Amino acid sequence: MQTFFVIAILVFGFLITFQIAKASEYVAVLRGEERSRKQSNRVNAFMLLAFLIVGLIGVYYCNVKLKDKIMERVVITLTMPQNNKTGMTPEERNIIRCWIEQGASIK
Repeated sequence: MQTFFVIAILVFGFLITFQIAKASEYVAVLRGEERSRKQSNRVNAFMLLAFLIVGLIGVYYCNVKLKDKIMERVVITLTMPQNNKTGMTPEERNIIRCWIEQGASIK
């Protein structure tokens, strides 16, 4: 059931994006291409900056706020990465353990 909802959300996201793009084309025709292009560039720049900031907040949250869960999954239960697909060695797990015990600071 969860897979269905994820697929439905992705499909709706695609449809919404497509409709916005189509509406933008209509606006471009009505306003004139040059004026519309300048406005689109401003919107794209704002969205890029917004996603950059949100992404950095997400990285901070995942690395600092969830360090106890990272410690549990990587060092104690050895379940991350899933099925050890990347071939993480005990030495690498020890490096992560030391990093978390020292405060998990991002520099």
